[in-house]
Amino acid sequence: MIKYLKLSALAMMLAFCQTSAYSQAVGFKAGINTSLSTIDAPATSLSGNIGYVLGLFAESPVGASAISFRPGVYLNFEKYDLSVLDTEAGSGNLTTLKLPLSFVYSLSDTGEGLAFEAGPVINWILNAEIENQRLITNNFDFGLDLGANYFVTPNFGLGGNFYTGFSNLLSGPSATGLLFVNESQAGDFEVKMKNMAANLTLIYRW
Repeated sequence: MIKYLKLSALAMMLAFCQTSAYSQAVGFKAGINTSLSTIDAPATSLSGNIGYVLGLFAESPVGASAISFRPGVYLNFEKYDLSVLDTEAGSGNLTTLKLPLSFVYSLSDTGEGLAFEAGPVINWILNAEIENQRLITNNFDFGLDLGANYFVTPNFGLGGNFYTGFSNLLSGPSATGLLFVNESQAGDFEVKMKNMAANLTLIYRW
């Protein structure tokens, strides 16, 4: 499975490079995000803080339609607080390399106005920590990205995106519950953490 995901991530990066070489437009996104990640563990919850995101995308029309193909490479820095038994237990962060393959539907053919995007994403997990203690995670997280863009001019716009992951981020000792509950509460259960995030970005394309 890991081998398959690594090959998929490599294929997506190659697709971005290939598309950018022959694309009609190349762009840059930068902005803020908030973690909406969830955790499945007794008396434990996560709440998001403000992080940031930046990256590049390429865009090519699909035939003569209003649809275009937009692969991208984005670096995401997400932050969150951990609470146990309604008491703050620390803060954490998650750093990922996001590789989306999105299809964009534009309501205008002028390059301005509203557009919607959706597509699959592979998130390469670079680092995950709680109180400077590194969590043991799976290497990749596969999910879906949904978004909307509004371009004031053909070059400048605003974007909003929502990402939801489908797999458990944690593996090994980080999934046993010992990081999230005290010894008297520890049991034979698996802690599951799913990555979810929303972001708001400024977009420039040329």
